[in-house]
Amino acid sequence: MLAAIALAVISFQKLGPILPPSCSTSFQATALSVEEALQSENFELARKRWSLLPKTTITYTWDDSKVPQNYRAEFRKARDEAFAMWKQKSAQIKFEASPKGELHFSFEPILAIRPDTGYPASHVGFFSEDPSLPRLDFVMGLKRGKPAVGAEVLDVFDDVAYAVGSYFGIADGIYDTYTMGATDLPRVGRTSISGTEFNTLRVNLAAINALDNAIKTKTPLIVAKSRLLLDRTVLEAAPAFQGDRVDLHLQVTNAGTGPLSFSMFPDCGCTIVTDPGVVDPQSTRMLQVAVDTRLFITNIEKHVTLYTNDPETPVKVVTMKIPLKPRYRFICPTGDTVVVPKGGRKVALYLIPAKKSDIEPVSFKFDGMDASVTVQPFSGVLADPDMHEGPMERKGYKYIFNIKDTIPSGRTFGTLQVLTSNSEFPNLTYTMYAQKGIIALPEDVPLGQIGKVPRTANVIISGPGLNFKVTGAESNSAHLKASYSQLPGSSDYLLTIHYDGLAKPGEILSTIKVKTSSPSQPIVYVSVRAIVQ
Repeated sequence: MLAAIALAVISFQKLGPILPPSCSTSFQATALSVEEALQSENFELARKRWSLLPKTTITYTWDDSKVPQNYRAEFRKARDEAFAMWKQKSAQIKFEASPKGELHFSFEPILAIRPDTGYPASHVGFFSEDPSLPRLDFVMGLKRGKPAVGAEVLDVFDDVAYAVGSYFGIADGIYDTYTMGATDLPRVGRTSISGTEFNTLRVNLAAINALDNAIKTKTPLIVAKSRLLLDRTVLEAAPAFQGDRVDLHLQVTNAGTGPLSFSMFPDCGCTIVTDPGVVDPQSTRMLQVAVDTRLFITNIEKHVTLYTNDPETPVKVVTMKIPLKPRYRFICPTGDTVVVPKGGRKVALYLIPAKKSDIEPVSFKFDGMDASVTVQPFSGVLADPDMHEGPMERKGYKYIFNIKDTIPSGRTFGTLQVLTSNSEFPNLTYTMYAQKGIIALPEDVPLGQIGKVPRTANVIISGPGLNFKVTGAESNSAHLKASYSQLPGSSDYLLTIHYDGLAKPGEILSTIKVKTSSPSQPIVYVSVRAIVQ
């Protein structure tokens, strides 16, 4: 009764702005402190607290005194390009260099190792409420990864973009292809601002403006805090058959006095979640999660991250466990990659439908490498190592591949397509790889656009069953060197190509000559391409 009366009173007063589910805890705490001051009609304190919120004109300080001289210009360019990305998203945003900026950037040779990952941190940020200090002190590591390698332009671009998002109160994301999806590993491509991150920016800026107007007009606001309650964080489904759609439900309760905004992010494209929404105070809502199991052959464990504007527990991870039985299995006792000697080779592939799966092959075709294929019924004892099943009686179909020795040197493949009478699984495919000789994976290494920052690239030298050794590696470029080592527990070798960062602007077209102990294939060539800016 008292809760109902309190809500009735609140309903006739103006609530503070509803914050988005993906705003950071720092931003939310500051915004709520402004609301608390407004609720108590302490407008002077409200203005003081409001001054800690992000500004659309960001003053920044850039300290690159610890960055090697020949990298500084490229790192500054990366910074400006990260700024430009944010400005393209919102015309309100501006950046101004200042000797005493609200956002302070600096570098250290290497940062402390994070205990949860075992990697040196790529960056760290520190928020401060002291007016004599930057609002956000952001430090980037010049070494990252394990083994540690030098930070490159990509890393600086992404770190600076991430720092700006943090300043604007956007929470960390879970996808490292987007700006707020931080990683401590060296970057392989530029991140971009996701739709969710842009929407959070938009709503945060609107909240800042609403609080500013409340202070200017001396309008008291009611602090309305949401409070998330979940009935469970592990959803366990009944046993399912591959191809079934599995529906699960999550009960979300808002035990707070303000609206609970939420959004759900699955870790897999196979999962469908409820669209973002709001749960009213003292209300409960059932959220639906559905998993498409067609692409899975064994037990599934998937996760959905639930973001809310609950100031105490804004992020919850929900685990879904689905016991699953495969509807069919392709079993190739020789493995997916077959070494083809002189004279060619015959290989058997077994299609084993599950009992009562209603999968019956109607026809088949094979495209790709030079091989003929025949099929016959199969009944016998067969193991399935991929499913950790020993020899047992199985029934199905045996496809026999006669791979010709006319296939080219290197690795090639062919795809078997089996058409069935089953409407859910009308088309079953299996790709088989055949290797002839020793190969480089990849044979062509595109380094892309590079500058004055050293870079590395890795290549696998592979020859299964050929009992070879790599005995040397030479480059015809003064700026590229190659080192190699045998991979533990494998006959393959890891070839690492090192670029020294000293080439003049222009195009690099180079060849790495890898020497082997094989009399029939003493040399394997790897080409390297790059554009030096």
